[in-house]
Amino acid sequence: MKIWNEIWDYVKMIIIVVVIVLFVNNFVLINAKIPSESMENTIMTGDRVFGFRLAYGINADIFGNHISRKMKDPERFDIIIFKYPDDESQLFIKRL
Repeated sequence: MKIWNEIWDYVKMIIIVVVIVLFVNNFVLINAKIPSESMENTIMTGDRVFGFRLAYGINADIFGNHISRKMKDPERFDIIIFKYPDDESQLFIKRL
């Protein structure tokens, strides 16, 4: 009986960690790879960067409900990560 309690504790811990990682990955951080040499003076081709999704506001689609709230505008020299309008599977990394 004690072994099942210990296994259940591990399963709960794994589930909690997976939920937290999925939340952070989908709503807080974005992991992007630099695809071209357009940012060479700052970031090299092939590097990976983390972006903060909430830097300019909230923009999320939760269970079919779109939530959007702008908190501030991007400023000059900010590096932004956004989805390519014609193919949303690609990410663009540009400097304003």
